Amino acid sequence: MTAIGQKLEQSDTNNNPGEQKIEESGILRFTLHVIIGIAGWVVFGYFWVIVIKRGIGSGIPVAIVAMAVFAIFLVALTSLWIKHNIKISRRNRRRSVLAVSQQLYTLDKVGSEVEIKDIEMLKNSPLIEITVENSKKMFKSISAQTGNKG
Repeated sequence: MTAIGQKLEQSDTNNNPGEQKIEESGILRFTLHVIIGIAGWVVFGYFWVIVIKRGIGSGIPVAIVAMAVFAIFLVALTSLWIKHNIKISRRNRRRSVLAVSQQLYTLDKVGSEVEIKDIEMLKNSPLIEITVENSKKMFKSISAQTGNKG
């Protein structure tokens, strides 16, 4: 069995929805990407052959040193970025739900007094009734099915 066939079988048995299967993107697209990649390396090699045939001039050693320094810099920068992302993932900083602050609300943005009897009930309530009496806002939970005030 080919490596592509093995990859397809592994993807089929793996129930990870984040992993894209080769089938989904299409064998033709995968093959096109491989051909473009190989063609890119062939062109890269061809131009290096041209450079080598010209011989080493006075500027070539400086260019080679500059490319080596730049390559080392890119590898180091990429490694640091990977370490940073690993550290973030170990701390579980990518949360799907933002943390809600546990502060008490006594005044709203316009300065009206706020009365909340049970904030946990309001957080889970599908309907909330807000009434204003004498510039005091009162929040009450309402059951969606019965219409009863909680």
